[in-house]
Amino acid sequence: MKKKSMRDIRDILFIMTATLLILAALSGCVQKRTDALIPDETQTTCVESKDTLSTIESTVADSIEKTQGATTEAPSPVESEKPETTYEVTDVMTDVMTEPHSHTYASVCDATCDECGEKRSVPGHVYASVCDAICINCKAKRNVPDHVYDSACDATCNNCEAKRKVPDHNYNSESKCEDLICVECGFVLEQEHDYARIQYTAPSLLATGYEKVRCTLCQKESSQNLDKLTPTDLGMPAVYFTESSIASVELIDLEKADGEIPIFIEYQSNSANIESFRGVAKIKVQGASSTQFAKKNFTIKLYQDESFAKGTKLKVDLGWGKENQYCLKANYMDFSYARNIVSANIFTQLVRSRKNPNPNLLSAPNCGVIDGYPVLVYLNGEFYGFYTMNIPKDEWMFAMDGDETSREALLMAEGWTAYTALRQKIGVEVFENYGWELEYSSTGDHDVSWIKDSFNALIELLNCGDKSKIRAELHNHLDIEAAIDNMLFTFFIDGVDLISKNILWATYDGKVWIPSMYDMDMTYGISWDGSPLPEKDHIRPYMKGDGSISLWNEPSLYNALLKYYPAEVKARWWELRKEILTLENVKAHFDAFYAKAPKKAYDADREKWLDLDSWPYAFYYKNHTNYYDITKKQITYLDAFFNNFN
Repeated sequence: MKKKSMRDIRDILFIMTATLLILAALSGCVQKRTDALIPDETQTTCVESKDTLSTIESTVADSIEKTQGATTEAPSPVESEKPETTYEVTDVMTDVMTEPHSHTYASVCDATCDECGEKRSVPGHVYASVCDAICINCKAKRNVPDHVYDSACDATCNNCEAKRKVPDHNYNSESKCEDLICVECGFVLEQEHDYARIQYTAPSLLATGYEKVRCTLCQKESSQNLDKLTPTDLGMPAVYFTESSIASVELIDLEKADGEIPIFIEYQSNSANIESFRGVAKIKVQGASSTQFAKKNFTIKLYQDESFAKGTKLKVDLGWGKENQYCLKANYMDFSYARNIVSANIFTQLVRSRKNPNPNLLSAPNCGVIDGYPVLVYLNGEFYGFYTMNIPKDEWMFAMDGDETSREALLMAEGWTAYTALRQKIGVEVFENYGWELEYSSTGDHDVSWIKDSFNALIELLNCGDKSKIRAELHNHLDIEAAIDNMLFTFFIDGVDLISKNILWATYDGKVWIPSMYDMDMTYGISWDGSPLPEKDHIRPYMKGDGSISLWNEPSLYNALLKYYPAEVKARWWELRKEILTLENVKAHFDAFYAKAPKKAYDADREKWLDLDSWPYAFYYKNHTNYYDITKKQITYLDAFFNNFN
């Protein structure tokens, strides 16, 4: 390799030195700041790294000196003829080699150096609030608007919430009751009278109320009329009837003989589970002995319009699935309004507790008995009465499907006759001639002979007197378990109106008949008109001298059960007495009903329909809990009876 000349080495060293100087210049200055937020500090020191430059200069000088002192070969003639290279010192190199200086600023918020004009990044001015005029960091001042207040008495700025001292409000009066107004700012200090009632008439569902009060401080008096109570005030559902112009008679005058009349209806529900609706109804009087009372029961069939055309039935769900027929019970002779529904719901417990309940009953809305809840009824905008909305005496009460090929039927025992007591068979005439009413037949009214034949077979067997035959064949005609429950429950609730009468007989196959319960308001010790039941009329079976059982009206069904199925009857009684037929269970059901029926509903209904001063049994109506004493007596008697029954 050819050795480099001294000049080449010198040129290389010079270039290296210049490069190092340029790099040092480009590296900038090293700033040393102590605390930028200190208001009094106005300078920032910027210093070239003298140590770095000194090191570079020393290194270059040493290199040159070593180079000059080194032993080299004599230059060749060609090399000696080369011109000597010269270099120009640039502005950058000059600036780098000059003495460093410190930047100077007017304040910590100033962005331009006073010495060299160099710019720097600084935060904006900082103020304590939108209304503050002096920067916290540099004390610079700015123009700001004055504090803003709502009034001369307002102590807090709307913009910055700064507080100021203000005088108290200067009110225009010293009254302790009237509202006071500040004369400076218009502020109103609301004050209340201390009113005491001096006259009061409570509003009801029938009438408005009135209230008069006087202030104990200033003696000022005030009065107001109070609106009538509404179903919403009482937390109850309501039925609103509006009479139709095409009706032949007004509702208040409607009798059973008038049949059905049209009427507009609206139902206002108080439950998320029951729908409200509007429509048109066909309405008729329902019941037997109750039809003589001024306040009547009604059956309603719902339609979409007054045409009542086929396909316009309106089916709504009032708690038991979508149906178009319901019953409004007046409960006129039962002050509690609860006996019918309470008894039905307890009987449902009996049905569900059976070892082999008919599955069709279990799928029915309430196991083949009625169900219902309290409701208020209005006519043409005025309170009409406190009723219960009930499941009607209808096929859907028994979950019958209406298939014409089936053998489904409902027979209702409407009267006390030898036929409804099952002592005599039904003849060829219409059912009504024998105390019966055919409520439903899957084959329609034109084919009912099979119903009579099937039911007469049951009656004939019950009265044959042959124990072996009855024990062997009765299950082919009668649901014996259901029949025993029907009898025992009638005894328990003191159902004087339920022996032979008010039994609903159902069949799902045209062969086996199931007795169920209906119209259970004449129970727990009251008679047909609401009066106390005479002691001799309570339903209490007793043993006669010949060992037979004595029962009011001598029903063949009950006599046969007690005579031919004594062990089954006795066992079932004590089974039911454990939980269902107890005083505690009865009370729980009555209490549940009363919880849905406020006293104001009872009061309004009595005011509307009863003159308690002249009502012969007014004392009896005042006692909601008379059922309790009657039930205690029944339990005591029946327990003793079945203890001795064999």
